[in-house]
Amino acid sequence: DLEVPHSEAEEETPLADVKCLMVQQQYIVTDMSGTLYVIHITNARERILYEKFLSAIQNQPIAVQQSLFPETIELTPAKAEVLKDLKPELLKLGYELESIDATHFAVNGTPNAEDGEDVQTVIDNFLDAYKANVLNHRYEKEQNLALSMARQKCTAYKAMSEECEIIDFLKQLFDCQVNQVSPSGRKIIRQIGLTELASWFEK
Repeated sequence: DLEVPHSEAEEETPLADVKCLMVQQQYIVTDMSGTLYVIHITNARERILYEKFLSAIQNQPIAVQQSLFPETIELTPAKAEVLKDLKPELLKLGYELESIDATHFAVNGTPNAEDGEDVQTVIDNFLDAYKANVLNHRYEKEQNLALSMARQKCTAYKAMSEECEIIDFLKQLFDCQVNQVSPSGRKIIRQIGLTELASWFEK
């Protein structure tokens, strides 16, 4: 992992004065201590969300925002059976779901930071990913839950336009237990030293 110290004094961290360049909302390019870092935003976000969701399941449940007018989602009978077994864990992830009948569920609450999301699509795709991992004997249950949800949400994020938003995003990444590789196994950070960079322009 990157050697980024976690100082309690914000101004003492290497990120305090770092300058960043956003490229097509896909990459962050920054220079720290003479090394150029290129960060893949979607892969980084998957890592950040995965560790957040795993922590929610194991220790710190995400707050639920109650719905004044609960919407209803409909699932296939097979998905509905899986969902019924996962309701306690989904509640820890911020989704309060109540069975109406064999295939319909009332969405009584969602994560408090997820206004406007399409719950039907999120839950549908989440269950597809979860079931595929179960069939392929991948991951323990908690890791499967966290990864399946992270994959649904890592591409649906608000564009970062202010440098303070980019810095905050980098802090979240560097605070992860693993920050070089996404939970799906994709590389997050590419480091380019000045010597390598200079070699690009040699004859």
